[in-house]
Amino acid sequence: MVVSKTERKSGGGKEMACIEFKNYMHIGVVVYNIEDTLARMRRVFSLDGYRINPFPPEGEQVQLMYHGKKTFFSARFCFLQMGDTELELIEPVEGESVWKDFLRENGEGIHHIAFQVDDADEV
Repeated sequence: MVVSKTERKSGGGKEMACIEFKNYMHIGVVVYNIEDTLARMRRVFSLDGYRINPFPPEGEQVQLMYHGKKTFFSARFCFLQMGDTELELIEPVEGESVWKDFLRENGEGIHHIAFQVDDADEV
């Protein structure tokens, strides 16, 4: 990641940082139903391909936590590549999770954005 100052000024007259992200960006979107969301997206975008994975992965023992307590929940993840950006659709399925909380509180929408950086400690 490269951070540089620009000559542009914000409304308050302060310099703004211009951040240039390299290679990879990931956007996580929580949805009620992956298939319904894909159908809506197909009306706007040409979807070249995607993969849907269960979470936790089948056959793997994963210790899940929710609000500091051990628990079980499941979800489905759908990954789509859109240029340099990976879109992750997250459909909560079973149990209480931060994704179910998000749907209850906000409805469908962007849950997280991740960027590839050279040095996470520096960021």
